Amino acid sequence: KERLLLERLTRGMRATMTRVQRTSGTAMHGVIKQLEQRYQRLRLLAHEYMAPKSEPPVATCLTLLADADAALAKDEYALAEERYLACLKLDTRHRGAYLGLSTLYRCRKEDALAEETLKFLRKLYPDDAEIAHEFATVLAATGKETAALREVQYALTLAPRNPKFLDFAIGLAMLLNRRRLAEDLLEQLRAANPENQKLDELAQQIAAIEPIRGKGK
Repeated sequence: KERLLLERLTRGMRATMTRVQRTSGTAMHGVIKQLEQRYQRLRLLAHEYMAPKSEPPVATCLTLLADADAALAKDEYALAEERYLACLKLDTRHRGAYLGLSTLYRCRKEDALAEETLKFLRKLYPDDAEIAHEFATVLAATGKETAALREVQYALTLAPRNPKFLDFAIGLAMLLNRRRLAEDLLEQLRAANPENQKLDELAQQIAAIEPIRGKGK
């Protein structure tokens, strides 16, 4: 199953590159080249996949992940990517490695790759609230606010009282002029974190939203 998902991820990335090539001129040549490099590396990962006959070497994965995170913190993106991918070659379901890759791609302004990576990770871990929230964050960053709101609402079904998720959902609801939904989410945030100093400010911002006739939550 994981191998099929990996191959689907590389196909999705390939399709993304094709769309970029069709709509972009010579100024996008450098971006396309970077997308090609990322695609080739993940394609190699998919082709080299072998179902582990035993538990993956946890210590080695942890070491690689720590090295990758340290490199990412120092903006050493090439080294960080190398370490994340090395970890995934040992454990193709490694949650932290995929999350690290998505963060790396966002740092590089490669939002399409971050989205593809998290979409793939969501399929591996469909009931992981943090992954759903991260996916929603990337969707919002790429202008897909409605899809982002659906994702964070799903995350809230898994973690109903998470203040971070609620705060993000409120922001999206306000952005989409979903006043009644924003009010409902604010009440949930008030119950989950009554000492939040932003509550009154959020209430004022929500009150200023002009309700969209015919739309509820």
